[in-house]
Amino acid sequence: MKITIVAVLAWLFELVGAGAADEYGMRSAAAAEWQATWAFLAMIVSLGSLGVSGVALYFLFKSLQQTRSALDVTQSLGQAQARAYIEASDVQFSDDTGCILVTCKNSGQTPSPFVAIGLEAVSTTKVNMDHALKGRAETPLEKSWAALGAGGEFTAKLTPRTGQSSVQDWFRMPAIKDQRMLVYGMIIYSDVFNQYFKTEFAFFTHRGVKSDKFLRPHGFHLAYKELTSEEYNRWLGKDV
Repeated sequence: MKITIVAVLAWLFELVGAGAADEYGMRSAAAAEWQATWAFLAMIVSLGSLGVSGVALYFLFKSLQQTRSALDVTQSLGQAQARAYIEASDVQFSDDTGCILVTCKNSGQTPSPFVAIGLEAVSTTKVNMDHALKGRAETPLEKSWAALGAGGEFTAKLTPRTGQSSVQDWFRMPAIKDQRMLVYGMIIYSDVFNQYFKTEFAFFTHRGVKSDKFLRPHGFHLAYKELTSEEYNRWLGKDV
């Protein structure tokens, strides 16, 4: 009888222990599942945060690009407004037969550190003047100056390389009907922003003009065209 009671008690204790173990296991499994759920949710939140940060960085980069572009445009406009603009404003015959006087003017707001000029002269007719302008060769530079101040001007005395005799004949030879004296050339200059430019010019006169005043022919001529440093050095005959 004692053995039976002991066996029953042992069985009861074993049953209670097994139930407690099962309950502990269930609780542990539930806790692990809860932790896994929170970890998954935390990962989703982290990924979302990274995505939002990435989008914010992208738009920040685009904003910086636009700001940089706006600053470049502002700088370019500021330089364009302030830089030197040099052109030939007038041409006259020199008292020295065979030479031409060219008035160079800086209409910009800053000085030009360097100015070089060259010209050519040709005797032609009214009908052939357009053809002479379109077929003109590159004009070599003849003289240069260290600077031309803002709003300033100077007069350059130049001798055409091959057209000096044409200028001389203009005064000593009999007038020819519809004859024109065509003078054309170019100015190469730099500005304070270390940029280089080219301006072309053309003038003509004829016997019917009082005091041989020069006029401007119609047609296209480059003005204030920006040059590369290679083009600038090529015109000046420098080694690049």
